[in-house]
Amino acid sequence: MSSPRRIGHLLRRHRGTLIATGVGVLLGCALHARLTPLCPEGAACIFGPPGVQPYVEYAEIPSFWAVYDVQRILHEVRSAFQHIVVYETYFHGRILTIDGALMITERDERNYHEMLAHVPLNYLPAAQRVLVVGGGDGGTVTQVVRHAAVREVVWVEIDELVVRTARRFFPKVSAGADDQRVKLAVRNAAHWVAEQQFSADGGGLDVVLIDSTDFNQAEPLFSIHFYASLKRLMSERSILCLNADSPQWGQVRLVQFVDRLTPLFRHVHVYQSFQPTYSSGHYAFIFASDTVHPTQSAIDWTAWDELLIDTRYYTPDVHYGAFMLTAQVGGVLRQPAPRLADVRSFWSAPRPSTSSAVPARPSHSD
Repeated sequence: MSSPRRIGHLLRRHRGTLIATGVGVLLGCALHARLTPLCPEGAACIFGPPGVQPYVEYAEIPSFWAVYDVQRILHEVRSAFQHIVVYETYFHGRILTIDGALMITERDERNYHEMLAHVPLNYLPAAQRVLVVGGGDGGTVTQVVRHAAVREVVWVEIDELVVRTARRFFPKVSAGADDQRVKLAVRNAAHWVAEQQFSADGGGLDVVLIDSTDFNQAEPLFSIHFYASLKRLMSERSILCLNADSPQWGQVRLVQFVDRLTPLFRHVHVYQSFQPTYSSGHYAFIFASDTVHPTQSAIDWTAWDELLIDTRYYTPDVHYGAFMLTAQVGGVLRQPAPRLADVRSFWSAPRPSTSSAVPARPSHSD
């Protein structure tokens, strides 16, 4: 059969498929033309169902946008403090945003909450009293109450609507809110901490976790005055950990955190996590203590193993690796980053044969 006849035969044979494909292309082009104005200039947008506007995350980085394919808006409310939205997405599950900034996604919230809670608590396995500032989604509290020794979790959150929204749309994330050890105070944390200075029950905090936005009502929570007030409520052997920024894109802010905390605490260190849905995908926390050094203080990993806490992200290896920062970040912070040699005994310890067991603890002491 000659080439022209063969082409004609193929066209007739697949006429239905070709027509359907052509119609699909035309409709796709028309839909794209309709939705394109919704996409920020310079951003690559992937759109969801027709008529559903994508979620474009608020970003401080010039010429950068994170655009999420959204199936629908599940919930939207304005509280006295902020604009709260819950989205349903194909890949990330449900997303919680506040004032346009992404707070959590169901897909990777455990990365963040496990690293904020388990890193400090594993240095203090006998910690009994924990303060959580912010964290209205309940994820940090949920991880804290998995530690059996903890007797009380004081949870101070300014916006009750965030707590209620999370309990309705993120029940697994906020499950810890139902634990009897959790005492929720719907208060401005700056005011609450100031009042505790004069309360007989205000002190004795073993671990303090700040899980907060850094804008609007939360700005006072990132001041040296607030940190100093918190320290007066902390026990002698205690740890403060807080969420910071990207080690790659937020280095100026990291330096600010370290500079504010260094006059107050003997040991101030940055540690990191892989957080795909936060700016740059690389996130950091601050660890501060007078008595606990993150790579020289011992951890009883046997005690951790006995807790039988199922984690998605956190492991003993990840714990120490989180403090191993890049040369660039160490230079910006003007302090040498810890090295593997600092925890040599941990890495060289014989590994148990069972997958559920955990390596022996380091022999370093304070």
